Amino acid sequence: MTSKNRLALIDKGFANARLKLYLGKNGELIPDSLMVCERECFNPLELPMSHNTPTGKKQMKLREKIDEEAERFIDEALEQSGKTRGYFAGVDLHTPAVRRVEAECLREAQRSTAEANKERSRRRARIRCRDYVLGNSDLDMMVTLTIDGDSLNRYDYNEVVKRLSQWLSNRVKRNGLKYVLVPELHKDGAVHFHGFVNSNAVKLTKTKFKRGYDGKNFIYALDPKRKGKLIYNVSDWDVGYTTAVRIGKNEADREAVATYILKYLAKQAEKVGGRWYLHSNNLSLPYEIYFCYNYLEVPCEAVTPGPGINLKVITRRTNSTFLGMLNLNEMYEGRIYPQTTIRADTSANET
Repeated sequence: MTSKNRLALIDKGFANARLKLYLGKNGELIPDSLMVCERECFNPLELPMSHNTPTGKKQMKLREKIDEEAERFIDEALEQSGKTRGYFAGVDLHTPAVRRVEAECLREAQRSTAEANKERSRRRARIRCRDYVLGNSDLDMMVTLTIDGDSLNRYDYNEVVKRLSQWLSNRVKRNGLKYVLVPELHKDGAVHFHGFVNSNAVKLTKTKFKRGYDGKNFIYALDPKRKGKLIYNVSDWDVGYTTAVRIGKNEADREAVATYILKYLAKQAEKVGGRWYLHSNNLSLPYEIYFCYNYLEVPCEAVTPGPGINLKVITRRTNSTFLGMLNLNEMYEGRIYPQTTIRADTSANET
């Protein structure tokens, strides 16, 4: 496709590149990642899907498979009967054959895509959680909320989340609480939550514990001399034990804790209580700029240090991904910004 035709797609709502920027603590826009695809995969205007989209093409392939299976079924039936198609001249053999094989083809398609859909759902949940953490600098406290079995049935997710929702809702209305929480099951099946809150919306008390890192896991120890961050308790959480640790002020610290907390999403085999995560509706989402761009001309280096943003290039021919760093100076020199569409959601509405 020519560059001219690609740029014309912007007017139709389709683009092949997306630049994501987060709002920083001081109101500045922080570029985070650029994704460039060979096909026009982004739909910023949310236009109706057509046969030109990946989903539409998948449906077309399924219909083609059903037609092929129907013809194969007819051939096998004719072979067994010893008759030819000419014997049934003028008779519609295809329609009843389609009805015969369609249900099985659809069941097979559903089985083959179920696991892929679940993984896609998990991946999208991780991306959205990361957006919330990086895009809301006032989420400055990483917390763990557990349930005391004497207060609630900690194995009953519905009972636990009902009590949690009451606690969260009260603080959202009264104190402006913001939160992102990932539910997890203990090995014995008990429910607890990991996530982020804004510290000025909850009551915190200091403990004598500090949190250190051994290279694999966080270690909590009662040792005043231990290097690490001071551990707090969320004292107004009255139905279980809590830990809370302040997030570092720079973007690298925020990125690190976001990556750490999202590992809980990655290792979940299924949604807990039907959800990958819980969040408040007063969170900001990143700015997204959509445009058409020739991925073959993307200036990048296969190294991560230096002033740049994460780059992801996906090609249709090889179905491969290239990761590197894009030089921001080359972007700002006018290589990218013509013909852009920008979207910024100011509040979250997704669960």
